[in-house]
Amino acid sequence: MPVSESFPIHRCVFRNDQFGLRELLKDKEMKKRINEPDHHGNTPIHLALMLDRRNCILTLLSNGCDVITRNTYHWNPLDEAVMLGDIDIIEKITLMKYRDYARNFAVKGGKLEEWNSILPCVHLKLKFKCKSNVPMIAKICPKDTINFYKKGNFFRIDTSIAGIDTRGIPRIIKGNISIIAKFKIDGMCQILLLDNKKKAYQELYPEMPQWLINNLLRSSIDIKTLFKIFLDTSSFMIKQKKGSLLKKARRTMQMERNKSYKVDLFKAKDFKIIIRKRSNESTIGDHKSDIRTNILNIEKSRNKSVKRESTDFGIHESEFVSSKLKNLEKSFMSDAKDSKGKSKLFNKKGKSSKYDSDDESDDDSDDDSIISNDDDQTKGSSSIRGSISGEPIIKKSVFQKYLDESIVDFKDIDILVTKEISDMINAGKDKDGEKITENDLLYLKQMYPGYIEYIMSEFHQDFQLYIEQSKKGMTQKIVSKDGKTITYEITDDMEDTLNWDEAFAKKEKADRTAANIEKARKEKEFQEKLARLKNFDWENSKISEEQYFDEISNPGILHMGRIMSIDEERKTFSNSVKLWLSQENTFPISVSQMQPLVDYLCLMFFDQVNMDNNVNDSDRDEYRYGIENIHKMMQADRRFPLKIVIPILASVKAQIRFTDCNTNPEDIPDSLFEIPKDYKYGEIYFMNVK
Repeated sequence: MPVSESFPIHRCVFRNDQFGLRELLKDKEMKKRINEPDHHGNTPIHLALMLDRRNCILTLLSNGCDVITRNTYHWNPLDEAVMLGDIDIIEKITLMKYRDYARNFAVKGGKLEEWNSILPCVHLKLKFKCKSNVPMIAKICPKDTINFYKKGNFFRIDTSIAGIDTRGIPRIIKGNISIIAKFKIDGMCQILLLDNKKKAYQELYPEMPQWLINNLLRSSIDIKTLFKIFLDTSSFMIKQKKGSLLKKARRTMQMERNKSYKVDLFKAKDFKIIIRKRSNESTIGDHKSDIRTNILNIEKSRNKSVKRESTDFGIHESEFVSSKLKNLEKSFMSDAKDSKGKSKLFNKKGKSSKYDSDDESDDDSDDDSIISNDDDQTKGSSSIRGSISGEPIIKKSVFQKYLDESIVDFKDIDILVTKEISDMINAGKDKDGEKITENDLLYLKQMYPGYIEYIMSEFHQDFQLYIEQSKKGMTQKIVSKDGKTITYEITDDMEDTLNWDEAFAKKEKADRTAANIEKARKEKEFQEKLARLKNFDWENSKISEEQYFDEISNPGILHMGRIMSIDEERKTFSNSVKLWLSQENTFPISVSQMQPLVDYLCLMFFDQVNMDNNVNDSDRDEYRYGIENIHKMMQADRRFPLKIVIPILASVKAQIRFTDCNTNPEDIPDSLFEIPKDYKYGEIYFMNVK
């Protein structure tokens, strides 16, 4: 093959020519082009994964291709591999991805060197907890005390979380765990896991233990649906809050080592995300992908959607950001004015939310002592809930009057009953006002194993599907105008009976169980797949090598080898995030001094760790411009958030509070980053008891 041809590496992949690909990559100059995108925006590894060229995939991976960067459809190689379903390839790409994460953080002139230049040493102690005004949810909300140490290229994190117990009511397993990371500029990185209670340690990187590899792969194997999140900061606002007689916007926060700092209240709101879902996928080889899209703009309507044909699908800027970059600064920095000239940045239509109406002092109402006893927090490594064998058998519960105890499997419970149970748990009481206690939840767990987990996760999706099915009339009972004739339309495997009213009621109730709804959902997805494969235009969608690489007749972005559905949903988080920021130049560090770490985490999130800084990318431009204006609004070069309160759900908010900050290197001994002499090597892992 003449090297003068356009995209020679891509052409080898398209032809499935592994031998030619190997020979081509032996040339040093040609190997430099291994990550070159073609005119459709696909790198060789993207094209190989889309076309399922397994041998070429392995050759590209063995030659160190980029496994992180996205194509123009915003899917990275791991996304394509996950939907392809090859476990061996998924594992290879996953391990290479984390290798690149560790390696690129410490490259010469990279983020670690930048961070060392502005913050060489720091110790931060913070408390994290979730809070809820719903008693039952409050009981399972996690909390932790975290110590973070940085000294040059060495890092350490101490946490009291050793795992999660998901038997029945999820609980945090308490422990005493440390993670130590040592980086060398342009060199090797080593990450160690320490169990300070067992006095044991284990290497996490570069030699990953098998349990860690298994955990990393578990989230990528047998996946039918992919999610991708995009950020839109065009309407995001941070503004200092003015105080009143009832609500104070300025206070003094006490910290450890007899330190105290004055803080001002800022509020942030109107943060938007775009959630893209990829599902219902089939492989079709050397054919142009058939992508059915459903764009839902819930800011305009929660029920109206815009559907487009697959031939119209493209990546347009409007799909990822709601306004162009040149208009962002005005929306960031200018106060919106009403007709009377008054600012309306943080005004709400109707009544304000509970988070905004709460007195600020409530945020600390259930705080532990600011100076905590670490020994008390890490005492014991078992769940704070009693063991399964030690739990009392619950014989009486408020739920008994709603549930049929003759039912063994919770999937046979009427979904309308489950809706009532879910509403009662969220409200903390039943319809008669009787309080829901932890014993009531234990009753559900003992009577119907897995029921609580189902209510907290899959139930809401099943209920929505039931509503959709109900509208379509899965079972019909038609009464004539004179009321004398009743017509039933029922197709099932029930026994013959002359009591049709009883049969109809039984059938209708059976349709409302989780088991039948799950069966209906899978059947619906399967039938949709079959229909799309049957109706697919195999002849006209076939793409030859000449057609694929013809930039004149076939320009623009192009995805290959899949039938898939793309659903995109836009969400705005209008509840205010509260930021208690230190007054100007009074705290030992500022937000700007943590920026290199934030930047690198965002590079990981946006799959841009391997991307050249000079490459144009809408996500990167959105982030850079957004973070610049956010810094201006919160005065990041002079302030630091001592406390952050984030609404997560309608009844749950997360709180982060810093209780100590020290930048004196003498108070951060080198021994913190070494393995204690009395520790032994052994297998350690974050427990997930099921």
